[in-house]
Amino acid sequence: MEFNFKCLLCNIEQVDKVSRHINAPECAKEPVIRDVLKHLADIDFKMKNPEIMSGTWRIITDGLGESDPYKSEKQRFNSDMLQIYGLLKSRLSKGEEGFFEALRLSAVGNIIDFGANHYFDKEMCYEKICNLCSEDIFAIDHSRRLYEKLKVSKQLLVIGDNCGEIVLDKLLIERIRSEFSDIKIYFSVRGKAVLNDVTSDDALQVGMGDLAIIIDDGTEAPGTVLAQASDEFRRIFDESDLVIAKGQGNYEGLSDIKRDGLFFVLMAKCPVISDYIGVPNMKCVCVENNS
Repeated sequence: MEFNFKCLLCNIEQVDKVSRHINAPECAKEPVIRDVLKHLADIDFKMKNPEIMSGTWRIITDGLGESDPYKSEKQRFNSDMLQIYGLLKSRLSKGEEGFFEALRLSAVGNIIDFGANHYFDKEMCYEKICNLCSEDIFAIDHSRRLYEKLKVSKQLLVIGDNCGEIVLDKLLIERIRSEFSDIKIYFSVRGKAVLNDVTSDDALQVGMGDLAIIIDDGTEAPGTVLAQASDEFRRIFDESDLVIAKGQGNYEGLSDIKRDGLFFVLMAKCPVISDYIGVPNMKCVCVENNS
């Protein structure tokens, strides 16, 4: 997805968000905002926003002396979602319909995003997640195509996005594994902490390793950027018959790549992305990228 100038504002706003979150004094924030503005003044506008944001994030965390400012919140959201994991699992239908219900839950979990500008809290997430299993939530729905391709795939890569959401990804992967027992499944995380994106620590906290092989992409970008990713990640990405990329950042980084078996599952939470996809804001999509 091409860079949009409106994304500059989101980069700048992260300085204020993180500063307020860690109660940084104004005197600490001023040099950071100046460095971020210098960074943005020199960027190549052919870059994708996750590439640009990785530089912005490094300036913010180095300048404020906090390498993982949302660490405790990420752990808390993971714990909160784990508390309803068993309930959600018990509500899933038998057979293939249970897969589509799990996919919808995974999509709505994408509301947990500290980098976006919408409001959410634990209670809102619980309400949305616990009441939607049977609802048709996708503004663009290629979930049937995804299901049919799972039937013939030997290797699946699921590219994770956010904390909390990862618990619902686990529910989806568990359902996939129960129906397609021979498929090899990888789950990828970020190489370093950035915003509330999942890392290996999150994957271990929620028990993802029991269902999938955990790999990291070798980057601190809040979205998959193949040019920056590790050789191992690129190899697995290329070798996988099927890729499910969760969230806006992964859409921004990968939507220009046309290949069979690449699906995006996300909630469009900002006008830039919702307009680009062609859906109303705060709507979910499951879209195959070669369409």
